[in-house]
Amino acid sequence: MPTNIEPPAVHVEYVAPAACPPVATFIGGLSARGVRVTDAEDGRPLSATIRASASDGYVGAVSVGIGGAERHVQGRVCSEVTAALAFVASLEVEAIERQAASHKDPSTPDEPKDTQPKDTQPKDTGGASVLASLDLGAGAAAVAGPLPVPAFAVPLFVEAGFATAVAVPLHLRLRFQQVGQDASTPTYGAQFTLTTGSVDLSGMVLESGRFRAFGGIRVDAGTLAAAGSQVTPALRTSRPWVALGPDVRGRVTIAGPFFAELDVAVPFALTRDRFFVEPSTTVHRPGVVGVAGALGLGFSLF
Repeated sequence: MPTNIEPPAVHVEYVAPAACPPVATFIGGLSARGVRVTDAEDGRPLSATIRASASDGYVGAVSVGIGGAERHVQGRVCSEVTAALAFVASLEVEAIERQAASHKDPSTPDEPKDTQPKDTQPKDTGGASVLASLDLGAGAAAVAGPLPVPAFAVPLFVEAGFATAVAVPLHLRLRFQQVGQDASTPTYGAQFTLTTGSVDLSGMVLESGRFRAFGGIRVDAGTLAAAGSQVTPALRTSRPWVALGPDVRGRVTIAGPFFAELDVAVPFALTRDRFFVEPSTTVHRPGVVGVAGALGLGFSLF
């Protein structure tokens, strides 16, 4: 009967600048992809190094085994380069293990073939390793434009970062917020509620130490609801709200995975419904251009 022998674990040597994630983060990326790691020096050697580059941000190199081929990745964010090295290293380890398994003892009976679906086989990444990050957070925001007067909201957001070794890191953020406002006068009452979800697509344009800067575009979509009072009949309505505009954001790492940021957007309204209590009395019509600013706190899951 054939015996399943567990492939040897790897012994990690990791060298990176102080601003980069620690070795525990790199090892966690390997373990998440099924690579066994050992502290014993007789494990299969796995060497990973990262250096800062004035023109490229950070450049990483990884090799597996004695005399193994060295693979390289680069990116503007060191944490993403670290994640990319773990991804590339896991592919190298898997390729070595598959090659070793193919050179089995001829006396060993053949095992059934095609035991795994074809789409589970490792593929050549061609050097374009995918990087990823995931952040969560909340903030205090001021919104001007959609409502009669500027209002304050508490947006919640989740953000995923994607990049390749040869591209500027891209970040996709989903944001939700709801804000209400009473625009009543002595003559009539009017209450407005703005409920929006936002999609931000941005690229990281600058990284210096703990600071990062992003620039991109934001799309807001939701509803602007209005309710009248002190008038007859008292009407209620809800109209779609869509806005599009540039967005810039600066982020400072506080400690570990925690960060603070300032976000400013200038949305241009694509829908501008008129709200009125009588045909001749307009209560509100959103402006063409708005401004949204937010101070936020968040943390990175990875």
